Amino acid sequence: MSAIGREYIAYARQLSTNGCFSKAIDVYLSAFDKCPELKPIFELEFRDTINVIDLCPFPIFGLMMLKRGIKSLFCYAKTEYDKNFTETVLKANDIDMDRVTFLIAEDWTPECFKDDKIHAIFCNILDLGGDLDIRYKDIALFLKNNHLVQGGLFMPSSVTLVGQIVYSPWLEANNRVDDKNVGYQVAKHINKYQVSQNFGLDLTLVDYTPITDPVALGDGFKLNADVINVPIKNDGDANAILCWYNIELMDNLEEVSTKRLYTYVDSLAFLANPSIPMVKGNTANILVCVDNDGSFKLMIDTETA
Repeated sequence: MSAIGREYIAYARQLSTNGCFSKAIDVYLSAFDKCPELKPIFELEFRDTINVIDLCPFPIFGLMMLKRGIKSLFCYAKTEYDKNFTETVLKANDIDMDRVTFLIAEDWTPECFKDDKIHAIFCNILDLGGDLDIRYKDIALFLKNNHLVQGGLFMPSSVTLVGQIVYSPWLEANNRVDDKNVGYQVAKHINKYQVSQNFGLDLTLVDYTPITDPVALGDGFKLNADVINVPIKNDGDANAILCWYNIELMDNLEEVSTKRLYTYVDSLAFLANPSIPMVKGNTANILVCVDNDGSFKLMIDTETA
């Protein structure tokens, strides 16, 4: 990232110690600074007739394009604190604020763009905990289909949901009761109420043994119910499907995985209750279940594992 990028990220970190803006900005800026794969998006050239939408926690792309002379930027701010911080950074970079329109919290809809034509859209459809943000996914697709000019730039070009069947003693210990640990015969009564999903996981810190290789489960922008067949690579008792995303910002640009250090999006685990024996050489099925609103859940098909 450019020197100016590092400067305003350092500035952001300094302000964050005072609680001046949301965690999303803090995490997002830190992740961007440590991701060299994103460099190509800052090398794009735009003319002074260009309109840009940047719906990420902080409009890094939008700021860079303003400095390159675009006409206008629509950007998102989760809170008034976020808006004030973003304004401070933009003004520090000599940006004319008449070129910037803020979309605050949930107090706006895509209809606010009226008949505006947008030349570049940078959206974020993932929340910090690792789930899909259904509202912003729907907004992103609406803007792409109704406001993006012919040949315009839409980022990311793809968000691929990835899953892997594993055995994790850490997830077992943190989500299930063991009679040996409590001294009473209660596990069979309590464990049937075990949670089915964990959010906010850093998979670089979670102890687990792979049962299968990672497999693509679908497109986050248009996820469909499906059954994915996965070869079993190792014997073991599967107790979870770990879940993360591979993001391709532009076509033919290297994918960025959220399963990495300094990611701005955590990972998920969908838990099996009880654990399911797996035999190397067999095939396991991952069920991708999708609700009417687009939210999803992953399960291991116990009948064909």
